[in-house]
Amino acid sequence: MHSDRGSIKWASLMLPEHVKILRDMWQEDEVEAKKNIDEQQLEENAQILVEAFVLNKRVKIKYYNESYYKTDHCAIVRIDRYNQSIRVENMESERITIPLENILTVEG
Repeated sequence: MHSDRGSIKWASLMLPEHVKILRDMWQEDEVEAKKNIDEQQLEENAQILVEAFVLNKRVKIKYYNESYYKTDHCAIVRIDRYNQSIRVENMESERITIPLENILTVEG
């Protein structure tokens, strides 16, 4: 039985928007439980985020978004210590607020 049949074979004939919608639908099917992050990882994430903010660099952030983990390449717009969150701008120029407790990893 072929596992690549179905909507994948039509991907070359689809608009990029349709492919993105299909990927989003597939991700919805893959519900993940939120993982516990240890204190050392939280500290390392915070250090990389502050450095990226100061140097105006993009970072790769893996974070929990509702029911699954999502990875984005983002520029840090704002670090809100009071609300324990960050405001980022992803590659599609969307501005997203991510709670610090939802961030799994940050890579510079």
